[in-house]
Amino acid sequence: MKKHTVALGVLLGLLVISSSRVVFAQSTANLKLDAPSAVSSGEEFDVSLLVENVVNLGGFQFVLGFDPELVTAIGVTKGDFLGSSGREVVCDDPVLSDSGVRLECVTLGPEPPGADGAGVLAVVRLRSTGDGSAALALSRTKLVQPNGTEIQHVASDARTSTGDQRDWRPFIWGGVIAGGALLILFGAVLVRTRRPGERRLQAGPIEAPGPSAPPEA
Repeated sequence: MKKHTVALGVLLGLLVISSSRVVFAQSTANLKLDAPSAVSSGEEFDVSLLVENVVNLGGFQFVLGFDPELVTAIGVTKGDFLGSSGREVVCDDPVLSDSGVRLECVTLGPEPPGADGAGVLAVVRLRSTGDGSAALALSRTKLVQPNGTEIQHVASDARTSTGDQRDWRPFIWGGVIAGGALLILFGAVLVRTRRPGERRLQAGPIEAPGPSAPPEA
């Protein structure tokens, strides 16, 4: 009887653990981009695709879109998280276009289970090619378990300022103020106040000279 009680307790414990894993697996995972807030013109920089709160991850895919006038894609590499549970990872050749990057990776075999938790799925290398605010947008995202079941998730985009983003307004207003001061000074020089005791010539009619007196004898 005591053995049966112990076995029943172990079975109930396993059911509780299994139930907890199922509930956690049904929670929503998060996909987000980790990108620098600002980069210089011509600078290369990395954008990491991060996953959080995921359970039994067996594969993923994503498309990262951007403005080709501000950003150019150089390459993309897979992160270490997908294979962190010991599963074999296989990725398709990444697709790089003028306005985006696409990558798809899966894991092979029924065992071991997929990755749990949070980590880096991929790293995209970009180059700044223009001045502006570059939107980095995720689309066609998918997370799946090893058996192909989709994992619910929410994807978040990012934004990076590229090129020369300095605020020129203080310099412009400083130039306007300095120019106004110079105009006032120049006007003060032209319009002088009459000095004390200074006499001005008065314009008047010009008299014609009279006849000359005859010379004395």
